[in-house]
Amino acid sequence: MVLLVLTVACTTSAGQGWRDLGGPFSPTGGPGAVSLAAVVAGRPWLAVGSQATGSGERPRAWSSLDGREWRSDPVLPTTLDGPSDCLVAVAQLGGLAVAAGQYASAKEGNFRPTVWWRDPTGAWHDVDAPRELFGGERAGGVVGVAASPAGFIVVGGWTDADNQPDVGVWRSVDARAWSRVDGEAALSPSRGEVVVATGATGAPAAFVVVGDSLSATANHGVAWSSRDGLHWSRSAVDGAAVLHGVTSTRAGVVAVGLDESGAAATWRSVDGRYWSPAGRLPSGPGTASLTGSASDAEWEVLVGGIVAGHPRLWTYSPDHWRPLALPSGLTGASGTTKVVVARAGTTTIVGADRASGAVVWVK
Repeated sequence: MVLLVLTVACTTSAGQGWRDLGGPFSPTGGPGAVSLAAVVAGRPWLAVGSQATGSGERPRAWSSLDGREWRSDPVLPTTLDGPSDCLVAVAQLGGLAVAAGQYASAKEGNFRPTVWWRDPTGAWHDVDAPRELFGGERAGGVVGVAASPAGFIVVGGWTDADNQPDVGVWRSVDARAWSRVDGEAALSPSRGEVVVATGATGAPAAFVVVGDSLSATANHGVAWSSRDGLHWSRSAVDGAAVLHGVTSTRAGVVAVGLDESGAAATWRSVDGRYWSPAGRLPSGPGTASLTGSASDAEWEVLVGGIVAGHPRLWTYSPDHWRPLALPSGLTGASGTTKVVVARAGTTTIVGADRASGAVVWVK
């Protein structure tokens, strides 16, 4: 089994010099384990996740000016679902930042999304909006957040008026006022088909979402792109059996998933509409699950994942995948359920989720 986390990076093969970040990512207000879901490089660096409690989960967030010294951000929920949210994705644009979380509703049997925004002091607030806006009983969870010059989108699942599972897209230009994108045929399945979004990114001139088309006869990867977040087009990703994540570089976007032989593979596109193969990861057959973040690198991608129960890192540049050395605390480690990576300039973050809690390194 291969679990992959995708991010853009300028990369190096050195395996030394990692420092355990420890403190800021430790449990607070109780002993429950901390889970790290996503990290985005930038000014500031941001990370989101959750912490287990006696009754469920509570949202957690962190920030850093340089990626090396981190602090725990205040998370101030006011909505009904906010206190029990697991934050799963984060994006930023200029001085604005958005995170998305979800709460597993025992009553409705689905994942209810919540959207969060970060104020100038670094505190996070959940958007106070009618529950029906983000889905309520129609919600299908959240898979990604993306930022582009057009604003922000949150992507997940949505059940339409015909009781069909659509790709759910919500859009905002200021991180606080949101609307759901309705009536876009490209986001809805055709007869006999189910479409599932699995990742989103903000490309230089567009939003790009990737996912899967599922039917009784075939499964294949698909992509959706939009310049404004409101009007969408759909395209095939030839050779992809499933796609599980996408991230942006200065030159375009890179998606990772499984090819038709079942191997972990990659594709790239300049605009999110026309795709070409970018090679296989040297990992063997498996499944893939990815998230992404953006950087200024050009066609240089860092991937973290789990192969046969053990964490792995790979880099892509140019046109070739090769393995990278892990922090010594991850080398040969078992029991890791997720690896999260991010890089900007010469600073790299690697986070690993374990049953005992998240461990985070910086170099």
